[in-house]
Amino acid sequence: MKRTSFLKQCLPITLLCLTLLLLTQCSDNDPTVLKIGSISSSETWIDIQSDPSFVDYIVRGPFSIDNGATLTIEEGVVIFFEQDAALHVNDGSLVVNGSEANLVVLLGSTFEAGHWHGIFINEGASASFKHASIAYGGGAAIFPDRPAANIQCKGELSLKNTIIHNSEANGLTLWDEAKLLEFDNNQFVLNKENAFFLEIELSHYMSNNANLVSSNGFNGAYIDGTLLQDQGNITWSNLSEFGGLGGYKLSSLELSNTQLTLASGVSLIIEQEGGEIVVGNNSSLNVIGDKDAIINIEGSMNNKGFWKGILVMGETVFSFCNIKNTGYASVEGDLPAAAIEVFEGKMNISNTVITNGAGCGITLKGTNNVVNSDMARANTFIDLDGEDICE
Repeated sequence: MKRTSFLKQCLPITLLCLTLLLLTQCSDNDPTVLKIGSISSSETWIDIQSDPSFVDYIVRGPFSIDNGATLTIEEGVVIFFEQDAALHVNDGSLVVNGSEANLVVLLGSTFEAGHWHGIFINEGASASFKHASIAYGGGAAIFPDRPAANIQCKGELSLKNTIIHNSEANGLTLWDEAKLLEFDNNQFVLNKENAFFLEIELSHYMSNNANLVSSNGFNGAYIDGTLLQDQGNITWSNLSEFGGLGGYKLSSLELSNTQLTLASGVSLIIEQEGGEIVVGNNSSLNVIGDKDAIINIEGSMNNKGFWKGILVMGETVFSFCNIKNTGYASVEGDLPAAAIEVFEGKMNISNTVITNGAGCGITLKGTNNVVNSDMARANTFIDLDGEDICE
């Protein structure tokens, strides 16, 4: 049996399955090849050990791909990275060609989170991972303004059928220069911080549902930045459908010329005290859950008034949604603080619970608001310091 053939029986991955995977790769034998320094011409690393439990390569220290070279890693290869080692794709390409039966495995030489730094894909470079397992990195960030991860990317990235686990920080970190060419059927497991960390301009990549998150510090995406502008129609998908319990975390959110849909079951967490959501007059927010997959919009702390609330100047739909911890202050300024403030906007809201708020449930101001006439009775208001509906 090849080293990873049992993975089909292990999905979604559990700690036991991960342990089994690692045990199949441990060996007292020396690796055939020790890699130090860099490559500046293309080469291929193959599965050279006849015994599938032996390590094929050990990388010592920072190892880089330069001068437009391509490093291709074939199926079944096992690579150990020594402490503080890293793989830098500086100017060229990394192509990881695992298969369903024989993953490519990239691990720290000690099975401790942060043992090695991870894989860095710089601007202008590219990396493609297919059927790979990447673990025990995240020991350092390439730049101090973005967090560490098993993979940190400023270039082009394709990620398919890949397991990213046991990072000291994030599973995947993307800068705003990054391009995700493919992002399908991946698993983010047991990473100490977020499953992934990305710029808000890249949030359209979250429209792909086929990724699983489980047992991370936060089971979802940390969104850096607040303004979604000129993004067209995008969807933030329900990661929990695939084994996770989280969703999206950010400090605040402003929509400008953007139509954002939160899929049923999504959790949207406002991390910053006093944060807010603003739906501009040329934008829309569709929060459409169902009775079996409620959408939650809440503060990261379960305190009354932790964040401000939602200001509607464009169009919104709320259905089967919970909104809580609002009322820090009015978003618009002249309106009474509320979970939702409608100011010259359009809103249809039903089957929504507004709870644990330091202000009103819904505040209406302006002469051109369009709201459903059964708004007061079609929703539930619990434990608010203000009125259910304020005008």
